[in-house]
Amino acid sequence: MRQVITADFGRVKLGDTELPGIFTQIRIKGAVRLDQVFVPGSSGKARQPMGFEPAAVSLTIRLTNDRKSTPYEKLAQLTSLFQSVDEAAKPRVYRLINKHTEAWRIRDVIYTELKTSEDNQSDTIQAELEFEEYLPVVVRAEERAQQSVEAEGADEAFAGSPEASEESTSKPVGAAAVDDDEV
Repeated sequence: MRQVITADFGRVKLGDTELPGIFTQIRIKGAVRLDQVFVPGSSGKARQPMGFEPAAVSLTIRLTNDRKSTPYEKLAQLTSLFQSVDEAAKPRVYRLINKHTEAWRIRDVIYTELKTSEDNQSDTIQAELEFEEYLPVVVRAEERAQQSVEAEGADEAFAGSPEASEESTSKPVGAAAVDDDEV
């Protein structure tokens, strides 16, 4: 089951846990995947679009000093969430719920980077949580099994056809002409 991130109304929830601090900003970046192709006769490489990169989502949270905890205690909580793994010891995949990300059609993300900064002017830490859109490669075992059953059925259908049993009048040439029995 995916953990849920909710980023609305000035707070951020990761599953059932509300993240410490004050949610201040969300940024989303999308990019086109480009491939460079050498074009004979030209003085360089042409760029060809190959699809889209996974979107990058950045949440900014301000960690303040209050009666509940210090900014450093709040940062320790964010760090433990960042380093959290699933049952297979891989970084967690989170479900992101936000109107901004919904407009981009982003559902699942991986927590890829945590950046923090502080200055000598205030008693706060600025935390930037970086996520990347999670686009899993899904191959279903049922689909593979169905494809192999269909392929076997097609082989059997051609094996029984009169065209398959008649010998071809044209002989193969080259390496294809060698019979297995002759080798």
